[in-house]
Amino acid sequence: MKRLVSARVLGLASGRPRFGRATTRIWISTILLFVVFALALATVASYGAQESSSSDVADVAAKNRWTGEANAKTVNASCASYNGTNSDNYLMLTDYDFSIPTTARIDGVVVDLTMGSTVSARTLTVQLVVTGSPAGDALTSSATAANCGACGVVTLGASDDQWGNSLTPALVNRTDFGIRIVSSTNAGTSYVDGAKITVYYTTQSITVRKVLSGTAPGADWQFTGGLGTFTINKAGGTQAFSDLAANTYTITETAKPGYTCSSACSGGETGDRSITVDLYRGDDLTVTFTNVAGGSITVKKVVVGAAPTTNWSFNGGTGIGAFTLPSGGGETTFSNLPIGSYAIVETAKTEYACESRTLPDGESGGATMLVELHSGDNLTVTFTNTKVGQCGCPNSFYSTGMWADLVDPDTETAAAYNGNLTCASVHHIRVKTTGEIRRSYLKFNLVGQSGPVTSATLSITKTGGAGGEVGIYGLSAWPDASAPNPAGGFLDTTQ
Repeated sequence: MKRLVSARVLGLASGRPRFGRATTRIWISTILLFVVFALALATVASYGAQESSSSDVADVAAKNRWTGEANAKTVNASCASYNGTNSDNYLMLTDYDFSIPTTARIDGVVVDLTMGSTVSARTLTVQLVVTGSPAGDALTSSATAANCGACGVVTLGASDDQWGNSLTPALVNRTDFGIRIVSSTNAGTSYVDGAKITVYYTTQSITVRKVLSGTAPGADWQFTGGLGTFTINKAGGTQAFSDLAANTYTITETAKPGYTCSSACSGGETGDRSITVDLYRGDDLTVTFTNVAGGSITVKKVVVGAAPTTNWSFNGGTGIGAFTLPSGGGETTFSNLPIGSYAIVETAKTEYACESRTLPDGESGGATMLVELHSGDNLTVTFTNTKVGQCGCPNSFYSTGMWADLVDPDTETAAAYNGNLTCASVHHIRVKTTGEIRRSYLKFNLVGQSGPVTSATLSITKTGGAGGEVGIYGLSAWPDASAPNPAGGFLDTTQ
């Protein structure tokens, strides 16, 4: 950020009281006799630069026939003058009361000298005074041929010219910083009606910006780090920090439950709720923290049939963790969850099949339910457990129908009966016939703890009767084409 400070030579005497800073050009009216009373106005510089404070000169010194040197403190047609021939002369003006931020970089110095001469050949040479002594380049200007009351303004230096010096805020802010004016010694008289110094400098700044997506939290956002501790309104806003030293800064946002956070700097750096940025000379950086509000997930338990003797156990992973629901059913809600994916897993119970469903999105699953939580979502995940009874063991099965191709359907029968449906490792389905069967099909259902079972190992043993062969040809769909159901439907043998 470019800035300037300007000061007008308008006062006299050291040890005067310092005056407050203003935001327009500072003009100090004074009373001589070594007592100064100042009244400040301000001025804005070019380049759209932000102005800084300024004040008047406190000390005036002269050598070798400069007269009326105190008149150089204000432009009022009353001048300091020199008409001698000694080249070792000077008019020195110091103690401009600059107050430039110590973190700034000095870019340049401009001197506006109100001067005149009785002859146009008369010149004035100006140098900056640093730590009480002239230093750097000497810039010379020719005066307008005019008496004191008609002096003109000559500008020396530039906004990017340090006059051959390496200036710092500490040097410019000293009381012995100023200018020294040396007059040429040819015929005529030199006049100085006033001198203004304008110091251009650059500072660094960081603006922290808060952007919120979704519902605002209940309290403001808090930050810590290299910029100190500060807050930004809970609904969003900015906080500016100016006059910073060129350095590396880490800025950290205090986490709030239910909000994800990302950060990005206009200088290119990125982060999450903490970001480290490099602030270089002249930088004006903006660091944006973006928070997205999360939502809630309600987990609901529904039990069909008799309830188990112990509660239902779940684990929802990061953000939800382990929890339980009553054995007979119930629900619990997890609020302020960050957006993202969640896997909610129910611990299986023997003799209970599980089906899960999420509303309002409609996803379905088993004992594990995967859900995607977006900003503002309020999801309900329902786990429905059905008491399977005797068929609740892993890989248990029972018949649901049979079709037989009988030689003489009028006199012969075939039927299937479920037996031994306990939680044993071997289950039995009995087929009983009263005649010759050319072919038959048995339809059965397999049920596991978490729902239907799609594969199993089957064996067939022939018992009773005489002769014949028994074989099995694997699992397949109910053979509607090759073994159509009788008009009355297949034999329902469910027990």
